[in-house]
Amino acid sequence: MILPQPALLGLRKSFGFGDRLGLATPGHLAAARKSDFAPVFAQQSIREMARTQRTPEEVMRSAQSALAQSGYTSPWGADADHLKTAEDVRRTAAAGFCFFTIDPSEVVNNHAEALAANELRPRHRAERVDGRTRRPRHGRTAL
Repeated sequence: MILPQPALLGLRKSFGFGDRLGLATPGHLAAARKSDFAPVFAQQSIREMARTQRTPEEVMRSAQSALAQSGYTSPWGADADHLKTAEDVRRTAAAGFCFFTIDPSEVVNNHAEALAANELRPRHRAERVDGRTRRPRHGRTAL
């Protein structure tokens, strides 16, 4: 059986279904067929994969298998959600995910809004992410 592949959806309206256990895609497909939204059938966070003891490959294959069995041929997306490390991106990309939602929560200063401009610079500190130092560059953070 040839498994359908996820596609880049660009700026199309989309909806992420997120089949957490790998059993709901047929129901999600029935709902998607009644909508003009592009469906994102494989959508799960790294945290959810760990909690449900599923791998990125298992999440992708369960969506692909359900779509192949139903004969679905329209474009659909695959979102690896709440990724925190470069390794998370590598693992999910290798499994076929094509949309990546990065979760920067571990390096966001939740109190920055309350700081005066002259307090922000001294409070900045280099962050270590995947063995590399993060330093702000022109208002953005670069690795």
